[in-house]
Amino acid sequence: MNGEQELERIALCSERHEMQIRSLQHQINDIKSITKEIRDMGETLIVLTGELKHTNESLKNHNTRITDLENVPKTRVNTVVSSVLTSVTSALIGYALAHLFGI
Repeated sequence: MNGEQELERIALCSERHEMQIRSLQHQINDIKSITKEIRDMGETLIVLTGELKHTNESLKNHNTRITDLENVPKTRVNTVVSSVLTSVTSALIGYALAHLFGI
C-alpha cells in the first residue's frame, strides 16, 4: 500500500466515524427529550398523588356526614315509636287501675 491509498483509507474511515458520531448524537438528543418527558410525568404523578390523597380524605368526610344524615330519620322514628308505646302503655295501665280501684 502506498501513502496515497493509506490516506484515502484513513479519510474514508474518518468519514464513517463522523457519520456514526452524528447518528449517535441524534440518538442522544432523542433520549434527552424522552428523559425530560419521563421526569415531567413523574412530577405530574407526584402532584396527582397529592390531589388523590386530598380527595380521598374529603370523600371519607362526606361519607361520615352522609351516614350521620341517614341516621337522623331512624333516630326520630325510634323516638316517636318509643313515645307512642309509652303513651299507649301508660293509658292502658291508667285505664286498668281506674277500673280496678273504681276511680
